[in-house]
Amino acid sequence: MRPQWIVALVAGALLGSCHRAEAPRSRASGGPTAQLRRCEDNVTEDDSAPSLAPSGAPEVDVRWLAAHRCGVRVIDVREADEYDGPGGHIDVAERVSPEALATRAEPWPRGAPVVLVCRSGRRSARAVETLQGMGFTRVASLTGGMLSWQREGLATTATVHVSSGETPPRTRAPELGPEVAPELAESLAAPGALRWVQAASLLGGATVSCIDGRAETPVLGTPGGDLGELVLSLAALEDTLHRGLTAAEVEALVGAYGEAFGRLYLHTDRHALERLMQWFHDHPETFQGVSPPRDLDALGALVRHPPAGLEAPLRAALTAPAHIGCGHLRLMTEHPARYGLRPGLVGEVLGATLTRAWRHPEGLEFAVLEGEHRERGVLEVRLDAPVHAHSWVPMVTPHRGAREVFVMHPQVASFLRAETAWFLIEHLDPAEARRIDPQRLTRHIEALGERQRDATIAALAPHLPHHRLLVSARAHQLVRVARD
Repeated sequence: MRPQWIVALVAGALLGSCHRAEAPRSRASGGPTAQLRRCEDNVTEDDSAPSLAPSGAPEVDVRWLAAHRCGVRVIDVREADEYDGPGGHIDVAERVSPEALATRAEPWPRGAPVVLVCRSGRRSARAVETLQGMGFTRVASLTGGMLSWQREGLATTATVHVSSGETPPRTRAPELGPEVAPELAESLAAPGALRWVQAASLLGGATVSCIDGRAETPVLGTPGGDLGELVLSLAALEDTLHRGLTAAEVEALVGAYGEAFGRLYLHTDRHALERLMQWFHDHPETFQGVSPPRDLDALGALVRHPPAGLEAPLRAALTAPAHIGCGHLRLMTEHPARYGLRPGLVGEVLGATLTRAWRHPEGLEFAVLEGEHRERGVLEVRLDAPVHAHSWVPMVTPHRGAREVFVMHPQVASFLRAETAWFLIEHLDPAEARRIDPQRLTRHIEALGERQRDATIAALAPHLPHHRLLVSARAHQLVRVARD
C-alpha cells in the first residue's frame, strides 16, 4: 500500500526554516562524505513520492531523504548519547525520545510530512505507528536508519551543546596490560572507536552483530549475531524438551522472536554473493522469466526483495553453506555435531528469517561485508559489574584503520540469553512450559554457547592473540586492555 501523500518541497512553507537552535559542526561518519544541499538555498517543488518497501510499510530511503530533508520534519528517536555521539545525526533532525513523542507531536499539523529516524529502522517504525494512531497521514520511517545513512557516506553533524541533566559517557586512555600492542589500546581510546548504549535497548531497539572483524561501525558482538543466538537458544530448547522442533514451530518462533525483539541482524559477504551469482549463472531455469541480476549490487537487491516465484529456490540457495557469508552460521551448518545442533536447524532458522524479511523487510538488518579477513586478534569486552537492563555497555568498531579484530561481548550475550529463555518458555505449549525451569534452560544455553564460541574461534582464529577490554560500568570508562 502506497502512502497517500506527495511531499511538496518548499522549505519555508512546511517548516519555516531548517536552521537548528544550536550551531552544529560537521562530522564525517568515516570515509568521504557526500555534501548535502544547504537548506538556505532555493528549494524547488518536486511532486515525487517516497520509495516504499514491497511490504507496503511507510518508508523512505536515505537518498530520498537526503534530497528532500529540507521539506519534511525529521525526527530522531534515538537515545541522547546516540544522537550527540560520534556517529552524529542528520543536520535538520530534532531529537524526540519515543516516550515523549506523543506529547511533543500533539501540536504538530496532522497533515505535515514527518520522517522518523533511529539507528537501524526498528524504533522509528514503531514511532510511525504512534503518529499514525494520532491521526498523522504523511509519516514514514527512514529505511535502515542511520546505519544506512552512514553507509551511503552522507554527512552528519554533532551538536557541541549537551542538554542539562544528560552526562555523556567519558573515555580515557586505558592502561596497557602485558604484551598488548600499543596501537590497539590507542585505537580503542580514540574518539569514535566506542559507542555507549544501554543493554535495555537490545530488548527492542538495537541489534546484536556477529564478531566478524570486517565491520566498520560500532557493534555489540556475539558469534553469528542475532541469528547465531537464536539458533543456539533453539538448540538448547530442543535438548531440554528431548525432541526436535518441527519446521512449523521454528517458523512460528522465528516470527514471534522478531516481533518481540524487533529488527534482526544477518550479514553475508561479497565472496558468498559471488558464489551465489555463479550458482544463478549455472541454473538459468531458476529465474522463471525474471531477468537475472547483472552485478552484485543487483543480486543484493534481489536477495532483499525477490519476486514471489523466486522465493523458494532463493531460500534453498541462501541456506546452502557455500552461500552463507557468516562464518559462524556456515560452520554450524557444515558441522552440526561439533556445535551440538540437530542437522538442518540452522537452515530452518535462516530460511524462516529470510521468508519473514521478504514480508516485513523492516524487520531485518542485512549487511554485506567487504574485503578479506585480516583480523589480528580476538577482543573480549568485559564490564566490572554484571550487565542488567540499565547498564551502559560499549559498542566497539572491529575494523578501524590498520586494526581489525574479532569482537565479543560475553556479558551482553548472557543478559540476552536469560531474556530469550523466558521468551521461549512463554511461547511453548503450557503443558511443556510447566516442565521447564527457566534458570536451568538459561544455564544450558550458556554452556552450549561457550562450546559454539570456542568451536568458531578455533576454526577462524586458532593462532590469534586474545585480549580483554575491561570497562568501568559506573564511570563509563575504559580501564584496562590486557592479553589473556
